[in-house]
Amino acid sequence: MCYVEARTDVRIRRGPGTSYQRVGSLHRGQSLESRCHPTSGEYYHDCGGSYWWIEVYYHGQWGYYVAYGCVHFYYDQHSPDEHHDAVERIRAEDREATVPPAPEPAPALEG
Repeated sequence: MCYVEARTDVRIRRGPGTSYQRVGSLHRGQSLESRCHPTSGEYYHDCGGSYWWIEVYYHGQWGYYVAYGCVHFYYDQHSPDEHHDAVERIRAEDREATVPPAPEPAPALEG
């Protein structure tokens, strides 16, 4: 099983994007059961920004999403290895995306 814990207040939406209806909130420290495979969706700017969304189990149903960057994403020790791999792959991609590119070298001055 996987779950998310809110790092900050985060909106729960009907789909993986900010254009989807807001149906509730997950407050800092609250957690919900989640799918173990993030979904690529619309880009959001909050919490560092990303295209990744996590489907959560909310009000007894699947089909609701929270922004990946605004939550801690976990799997429990009984989750299959592919769940562990999926979570770790997204964490690695997220770390790479947050590393700023190397600065361009300054042009040589002539004269």
